[in-house]
Amino acid sequence: MTSMVIAAVWLPACAPRSVRTGPPPALGPPRVQLAVVQQRARWFDTDDPIRVAGSQQELVAGSYLLARLEEAGYLVNLDPVPVGNLLHSTNVIALPPSGHATIVVVADYDTSSSAPSDGAGLGTFLEVARALRVVDPNHSVEFVALGAEHIAINGGQVGGRSLIELLKGQSPLPRLVRIGDVSGGSAQPSVAGPAAPSIRSVAARAHIPVRGAGSPPSDVFTRAGFAETVIGGGLSAGPVLLTFLTAASKQ
Repeated sequence: MTSMVIAAVWLPACAPRSVRTGPPPALGPPRVQLAVVQQRARWFDTDDPIRVAGSQQELVAGSYLLARLEEAGYLVNLDPVPVGNLLHSTNVIALPPSGHATIVVVADYDTSSSAPSDGAGLGTFLEVARALRVVDPNHSVEFVALGAEHIAINGGQVGGRSLIELLKGQSPLPRLVRIGDVSGGSAQPSVAGPAAPSIRSVAARAHIPVRGAGSPPSDVFTRAGFAETVIGGGLSAGPVLLTFLTAASKQ
């Protein structure tokens, strides 16, 4: 009952809207801080590890993501995602400072019995978003934390389906980069999908070995026509992704 009441109270705030009238200055160094990634990871994995779609715990995580993205200097939209009677999840969307997205970076933040918390992936998502805002204050990358990706209704990926509805009118469609499973250790990054050659190239210039992971799984984004690349592996995935986005968002 508590979760339903809190979710209902937050619903007016979940209507698509900008929550700032203008972005603040970008803060921090122009690089991915691995210590900050680990700090964010501990928050997700320790303080709020079970985030079932539509629950109070997922709501708390969404509020945390919103606050961190605003601190990074983004205008943020909240896209409500219905998941049941009176219950909503939310996609947290950091809009591209340029006003037009050529690349969309996504990461899931809800959990299920088969999809445990990946705090390192979410920490990477937040720190790459912050660092890119410092490197290029007018970049064209949109960052979207997806809720309700792991709920077993309507075939799953409910947050992804909602995002597709927002993006499908764009021509051409923006490229999609999904942050997959990221370990907290020193494992090599892994990458699969159309942008894999470019990502491996920038990684090689930074002397970071990257392993292939085969083809990315077919999901709602690939079936909707998006060129989707998945990056994961160890924490060095963050610096590699930042370098790729810095170059690719200007193309």
